Amino acid sequence: MKVYVDIDGTLLSGAMNNKYEVFRSIVGTHIALWLYDRVWRKSDLAINYDLLAVLKQHIEQGDELVMWTNRGPHNRRMTRNNLGNDVWHMFSEYVFAMGSKTTTCKPVLDSIIYDDDMRNMMPGIVFVHVQQ
Repeated sequence: MKVYVDIDGTLLSGAMNNKYEVFRSIVGTHIALWLYDRVWRKSDLAINYDLLAVLKQHIEQGDELVMWTNRGPHNRRMTRNNLGNDVWHMFSEYVFAMGSKTTTCKPVLDSIIYDDDMRNMMPGIVFVHVQQ
C-alpha cells in the first residue's frame, strides 16, 4: 500500500503553514507561494515523533512511503536537512509539487494520506487528519 505523507504541518511543525496562510490572505496565493518557496528559511522545524512511529509501522508492514509536499523541487536539500538522513531515507518517492500536490501527483486508490489540511481529502483514499 502507498502511504502519502505531507511535510509542513504534518511530519514537521506547522510554523511555515501558519505563516503562509497569513501572507496568503494579505498578498494573495501566488506571491505567498513564491515567498514560501524562495525566501523563507525553514530550519529548526520540529519532527512529529508520534507520526514518525506510525510511519515506521507502515514500513514494517511493507507499505511504501511517498513524501507528498507543496514545497518546490529547489527545496529538496533543505527538506532533507529538516528531516535528517534517517527519516529522509524512509521514503521511496519524493513529490515536490510547488503548491499543487493534489494535481501534480494523485494518490492511488486504496492508499492512505497523512496531512494537516482537510482540503487534500480525496474520494476512495483513507485520509488521516494530523494535528500538532
